[in-house]
Amino acid sequence: MLTARDGHMDKVEGLEFGADDYITKPFAPMELLARLRAVLRRTRRDTDISEQDAFEEEGLRFDFAAHEVTYENERVPLTPLEYKLLAQFVLGYPHVVPHEKLLRSVWGPTYIGESDYLKVHVQRIRSKFGAVASGFDPIANERGVGYRLNLVHER
Repeated sequence: MLTARDGHMDKVEGLEFGADDYITKPFAPMELLARLRAVLRRTRRDTDISEQDAFEEEGLRFDFAAHEVTYENERVPLTPLEYKLLAQFVLGYPHVVPHEKLLRSVWGPTYIGESDYLKVHVQRIRSKFGAVASGFDPIANERGVGYRLNLVHER
């Protein structure tokens, strides 16, 4: 955010509403360029997951390079958005991934607080895995906190 408003609360509100950075006028052009490069480094690191090694555990294979998910050698047909959401659980495994991080990583900062998006897509992922492996729920809900990858299959 680039603005002339330099009050303490202006900065807090700008960052709370999703700005990655807050720069007030006047500013040095070299500082602006350095801040832009820093944001691009963070963004590139978050979005280019295709270079990750494949994740394989307990029958689940998440191939980042091939953009493919299989469970017990059965392909799980995910939409691009479902794939991106499941990737967050895989990257965070075995930890809980907070709702806010999921919303920011998958939908963007303007969706913080929109937990209905998560619920709907988590349910869709669960049903697709259920069609491939009855009784397998790949996502555990940690009430009020977030979700985590669940690799326990109750047969």
